[in-house]
Amino acid sequence: MFKQKKKANCKTMTLYTIYNSIIERAKVTNPIPFLEQNGFYVFKRSSENNAYIYLHGFTKIGDEDIRTSLKTDGHWISCYHDNTPIGSNINLVLELYPQMNCIEAAKQLCYAAGIDTAAYFSKKRLDINCVNNASSLDKSKMEWCPQSDKPSLVLPIETGINEGIAYLKGRGISESTIKYARNVNFLKFLIDGIIFCGYDHNNELRCATKRSTVDNVEPTENKRDLRGSIKAFAPVLPGSNEVVWIVEGGVDALALRDIALRQNNEPPTIIVTGGRNTKTWIDNPRLQKMIKTADRCYICLEGDPGEKFVKTYNAIIAQRALVLEKIGKKITIWPENGKWQKGCKDMADLNLMKLNNGRK
Repeated sequence: MFKQKKKANCKTMTLYTIYNSIIERAKVTNPIPFLEQNGFYVFKRSSENNAYIYLHGFTKIGDEDIRTSLKTDGHWISCYHDNTPIGSNINLVLELYPQMNCIEAAKQLCYAAGIDTAAYFSKKRLDINCVNNASSLDKSKMEWCPQSDKPSLVLPIETGINEGIAYLKGRGISESTIKYARNVNFLKFLIDGIIFCGYDHNNELRCATKRSTVDNVEPTENKRDLRGSIKAFAPVLPGSNEVVWIVEGGVDALALRDIALRQNNEPPTIIVTGGRNTKTWIDNPRLQKMIKTADRCYICLEGDPGEKFVKTYNAIIAQRALVLEKIGKKITIWPENGKWQKGCKDMADLNLMKLNNGRK
């Protein structure tokens, strides 16, 4: 007479229980680390348990966009400046990032606060791959992905675009190259900096390197990776498959593209390693393929002063040797002896000097 009720799938129930546990944990987790790490300005009020959130950069007290506070039951609750309710931490993140779902929001909140959500998945009950819906993915796309337990990065809505463009133009970068870099999602803007973005094989953001565009910041804040970045997914500015350049900084990549265009050459593909001592990007199969199939490959040697140059040179030699060992490709160091024109130490300096001197 009636359809017999199906028994609940054990794995589904386990997933539901685990997801619910993570969501509940996120609701009582301080959201301030998540907000700060994603570029929002947060003004802490009388204690760490109350804060004002500015979505478009700090103006003044009283002009905040959102208020968040810890209630006596341990939950964080947020509302707009006019007291329009937002609700829990989960609602707050979904308000800022409508493209997320509840479990993604919960994972991001927990990860920013240093809480390991992977610990919620007991291998005796459920394999961690089930959480990532591995069975539903195309097997061909299940490629190399180090630290895959980390959630992909999510950047806030772009702000400070005009300021960021002005900063790059001041460093000699053309408007056409800025537009191209934005169109291929290599370049993003925050209120106080520019972001160079690296992606995995599923086009998920995995590496975000910030270059500050404001004055009087601490040296450690001038260039830094956003929390959760994985340097193995080095940012890539697409170009010709025949020539690949490897540079340290994102502005160097933009400058190199401009130099190529002014010389009427097809711009190369440019890999941004983020530093002379980084090596994990060499293990990335996507980057390995770019380097291996290119006709020519160059690695840029920055002209650091004095004793620092020796360290830089040795680090670049080590990177080149590792590329040869793991990829089987010989790459050329440029400039060969590390001697740049006077007043230059990297590609960004060279590009600006050429522009100021009216040269290509």
